Amino acid sequence: MSDRLGVVFYPRYCFHLAPTAKEWCFLRVKDLFTLEQPDGFKGEGFHFHRNLPIKWVRIVGVIVAIDHFAGLRALTIDDSSGACIEVITSSAIPTSGSDGIEPAEAVAGPPAHPKAPNDHVDVGSVVDVKGALTTFRDVRQLRVEKMASIRGTAEEMRLWAKRRAFRTDVLEKPWVVPDKTLRKCRREAERSEAEMERKKQRLKAAAYVRKGDKANKRQGAVEERCSKPSKDGVEVLKALASSEGGYNTLGL
Repeated sequence: MSDRLGVVFYPRYCFHLAPTAKEWCFLRVKDLFTLEQPDGFKGEGFHFHRNLPIKWVRIVGVIVAIDHFAGLRALTIDDSSGACIEVITSSAIPTSGSDGIEPAEAVAGPPAHPKAPNDHVDVGSVVDVKGALTTFRDVRQLRVEKMASIRGTAEEMRLWAKRRAFRTDVLEKPWVVPDKTLRKCRREAERSEAEMERKKQRLKAAAYVRKGDKANKRQGAVEERCSKPSKDGVEVLKALASSEGGYNTLGL
């Protein structure tokens, strides 16, 4: 599949070859809003810079606002690129340990105050955020997987340099999969799909056999119950046998 600029969108089974695969893609905030989602890839969590598949992203910026709602914290991040984005993290606070003992009771000393994840950051904090892109009510957001505070200007500048290098070395270079490699990936995907289908059929057949065995056992139990005389039937047979013996004694 190609876009209007002639960029080839490769099938899902080629994504592992992309330089952005399984990587924290270091982007500017405004770059997050230029990523696209072609119709054929919606619902898989992938966004694209040209034809490069991107699932995990990384940004660095300052927190300019914090909102709380429904057990979540929405942190607005500004990296001076001309855009801001909300990053979403949990604000749930653990109330007790698995054994039911409150943290304050676990050890002697001042009462413990459990903190929510990423509770160490506040407005004005410069943070390094890693997460996955999501969309809520047509607004792009970032779901936080990892977050760390930047310890100083030197570290922040080092991360900026790393972001520039990622853009130069990865994003600005075309991603092209050779035809030979593409055919190899297709064959491997077809073999994998065929193996999955065979496994599915084996599991289905095994389930059918187990179901048949259970039905046979139930049928056997029913037949066994039917073949045994009831208690009343046994008493009748005993009475008949006793009567037959009496008649023989009388010569009848």
